[in-house]
Amino acid sequence: MSELESHVFTEIEIDATADQVWAVLTDFEKLLEWSSSFQGVNKPMALGEVSTAYFKSPITGGMMEFTHEVIVYK
Repeated sequence: MSELESHVFTEIEIDATADQVWAVLTDFEKLLEWSSSFQGVNKPMALGEVSTAYFKSPITGGMMEFTHEVIVYK
């Protein structure tokens, strides 16, 4: 049996520099302030690194883990 793998792609134009956007997306202390489901991340996200973000399911209350690898940063 193979591991279930999924890919998500989205694109949006934001009137800010890439550094400004990245700073908001990776400010996990602030994310805790406005996301009721976000529980934390195991290490900072950085180009070439694999990190896991933890969220509390709003439906089941169980913990969900999402592993990310930053492969592109423009």
